[in-house]
Amino acid sequence: MGLAIVDGDNVTTKGYGFAKPPNVAATADTLWFTGSTTKAFVGAAAAGILVQDKEKYPDVKWSTPLSKLLPGDFLLSKDYETSHTTLEDAVSHRSGLPAHDLAYGWNNASSLDIIRKMRHLPLSQQNLAQSGNIAIQCGRALE
Repeated sequence: MGLAIVDGDNVTTKGYGFAKPPNVAATADTLWFTGSTTKAFVGAAAAGILVQDKEKYPDVKWSTPLSKLLPGDFLLSKDYETSHTTLEDAVSHRSGLPAHDLAYGWNNASSLDIIRKMRHLPLSQQNLAQSGNIAIQCGRALE
């Protein structure tokens, strides 16, 4: 487990337990695989930007298409979905893009590599589909 205590400008961090049992200790710098909890973090980050930074980013709204936030990079296999998938759709998993979990490229793929692969993957027949890939696209747009 990694723990951080933030008190104003003072930050204290420490790792507890094992990063990889039985013998690799966790440290303050251990990177943890958080799996699907990342999707919640992306949604919270989007809400934070929309509420706290609305003066800095006045054109970013829940209804903003991802294709506007990632011009030339956000492309799905169908034009309509590319131009109409919004930030809200992405965090709500309403893009029609299914999981495609094996399409990540895992170890060496950047978020931009993953986003650019999405144009080659088929969409689901259903609008609602859980997708880590769309969360990656949303996270990249928020950067």
